[in-house]
Parts: sequence; structure tokens; C-alpha cells
Amino acid sequence: MVIEHIQDVVKINDKIVTAPRVGSVLSGSYADVSLLSNLIIDKFQYHLPLYRQHQRIAAAGIKISRVSLTNYVHQSLDLLEQIYYAQLDLIKPLDG
Repeated sequence: MVIEHIQDVVKINDKIVTAPRVGSVLSGSYADVSLLSNLIIDKFQYHLPLYRQHQRIAAAGIKISRVSLTNYVHQSLDLLEQIYYAQLDLIKPLDG
């Protein structure tokens, strides 16, 4: 599934103006949450290597480098690691 974001572009006094871009989970990236979560779920739950995910994405007509997929997974895991440690702190027994 491909999610399409449509952004309005207008010309005001010979100046092109666009609405702010929809926020991304990873800074400077066009990858949205659905792509990132599918990459991680396919890789770790269904044991589907990134090169095979890359083949599926390419077969769907979407051009993205395998290096980008690898970077997306690494950056996503860095974000998830922070959530893991926050949850771990909540369930640790209190010393006292």
C-alpha cells in the first residue's frame, strides 16, 4: 500500500508558497510510520531479509535503495530502544 500525501502549492506575488510538509518519524526522511513498521515486522517477526523486501518493493514499482532500507531499520531501532528503556524503568522493582 502506498500512502500519497498531496501538498498545496500556490503562487502569491510571483513567489511559490507551499504548506509545511507532513512530519516524519525520521528527520530528513520521506519514510512514514507504516513503511518503517512493515520493514521491522517483516524482518524480525517473519524473518524476511531486507534484500528480499527490497525485491518486493521494486516489483511494486517503487524505487528505493537497499542502503536506505537498512538505514531506516537502524534509525527505527534506535528510536525503539529509547522506548524499551523507558518501559524497563517503569517495571523495575523499586529499591528501598
